[in-house]
Amino acid sequence: MEQEILSLAQACKRIPPISGKRPHISTLYRWYDRGINGVHLECLKIGRKLAVTQEALDRFFREAGAAGPQRRPRRMTPAPPPKGRTPKERERAIAEAEDFLRKNGAL
Repeated sequence: MEQEILSLAQACKRIPPISGKRPHISTLYRWYDRGINGVHLECLKIGRKLAVTQEALDRFFREAGAAGPQRRPRRMTPAPPPKGRTPKERERAIAEAEDFLRKNGAL
């Protein structure tokens, strides 16, 4: 049984729309590269292009659906940005820098 080879653009047109939209070519590439729930889309490399078969698409959807969502590690909340110096702290730092430069002969 011979399988029909589809470009990613052709494959996008074969996937039924979800919320009225078909997936973009970059989505299929992401499924190939990163996968979903640990399952990757099997693609063929023809030169520099990627191609896929309908059977590979069917297998990918079946396996990704069966794998279910995996929990991702929670990201740590970033530390709040440091507070800026008050005008008084800034003046003190400038005075200390000028004293240092005077002592070392730069001013």
